[in-house]
Amino acid sequence: MPVKFYIDPDHDDIFRWEFAGKWTADEYFALDHIAGEKVREMAPRLTYSIVDLRQSAPPPGNVFAGLAVTERNGPDNWVMTVLVVKQGIWLRLLKLALRANIRLQRRYVIAFSVDEAYRIIAGARRKIV
Repeated sequence: MPVKFYIDPDHDDIFRWEFAGKWTADEYFALDHIAGEKVREMAPRLTYSIVDLRQSAPPPGNVFAGLAVTERNGPDNWVMTVLVVKQGIWLRLLKLALRANIRLQRRYVIAFSVDEAYRIIAGARRKIV
């Protein structure tokens, strides 16, 4: 399956996404709905997501509209999503999307490794405490 979603086995407040190869916006949106419900179930506990896009094909055309919908409708206990990318199309497109929509900058951060994503989340946790 090109899109995987699961709860991190070592950090039960982190939701992990892995995208590999070609996938569709429908696959993403179906899992995004499930993820949103799981995050709501954890309320009031705060949650984070790591989205690994390093093995993904270029995104389907309407997926960036999905980021805005997710941000707008996201549960109050969802703090942030760290998008893990490598240099290339994903990085350019995500930077453009974040610049174009200031609201996305509140919850989406770009990293270049999963380890960096965990460090970003650890820093966000320290700021909240």
